[in-house]
Amino acid sequence: MFKRKKGELKKFFSEKGYGFIQSKKGDIFFHVSDSQGLDVNLLKEGVVLSYDESKDSRSGKTKAEKVTIEE
Repeated sequence: MFKRKKGELKKFFSEKGYGFIQSKKGDIFFHVSDSQGLDVNLLKEGVVLSYDESKDSRSGKTKAEKVTIEE
């Protein structure tokens, strides 16, 4: 089993439904469709998020999935 990662929300584009999480390895892309009941109204810069990493099937880049806000 993989340990979930944590990072701070760097930027979120609500009109487009995606954003970037700042991690130790650099910025990681996420889309709200890859979240678990994420309330986009709570997505402000600096909010701590937990997520699983995966590879995007088209670009091959790392992306975040199952994004949730840390309590």
